[in-house]
Amino acid sequence: KWIFPNGGEFIWEDTLITWTSSGVNNVNIDYTEDNGQNWNPVVSNFPSTGAYYWHLPIVPPATLARLRVTDASDPTVTDMSDNPFNLWIKAAIKLDGPIGNHPYSSLEGINISWKAIDVISSVKIEYSIDNGKSWNIIAQNIPSTRRQVNNYMWKGVPQNIKGNILIKLSDSKGRYSDKSGKITLN
Repeated sequence: KWIFPNGGEFIWEDTLITWTSSGVNNVNIDYTEDNGQNWNPVVSNFPSTGAYYWHLPIVPPATLARLRVTDASDPTVTDMSDNPFNLWIKAAIKLDGPIGNHPYSSLEGINISWKAIDVISSVKIEYSIDNGKSWNIIAQNIPSTRRQVNNYMWKGVPQNIKGNILIKLSDSKGRYSDKSGKITLN
């Protein structure tokens, strides 16, 4: 099963790609820049350890990149990233935390951290309880300092919010955004 990158990420430097498997000795890993129309090898017959350090190919920027892992001895056993990711495109805003698929306590508050490019001086932070169909504002006009990690502590998380939520950051002009994976509130 493919784990990372699994859709929406900005991959612009060599990175650790990950998957899970059972009963598979060796795998072939391939990438596509065009959402699966053409595939190119990353590594062949690699031990299925669940991780491979991908030295990025020198290719033009792509917004429809995906990776797939295949059992080297049985091509019918395969999985690819769920959605396209961005290859050789640097994120204007990069949400560093909270991290998706991790539980958080609404009583303690949630630290939201990010990095952003120079033109972004402030951000809006929102959350969604319906997988991104609608968004609720946590805070607006939060200063964003370029080239460093910015933090905002979300205190007073509404107690009626339980289960999975998403967090989204966007710049004040609405041109750039990034969102988390599903976060479990308890």
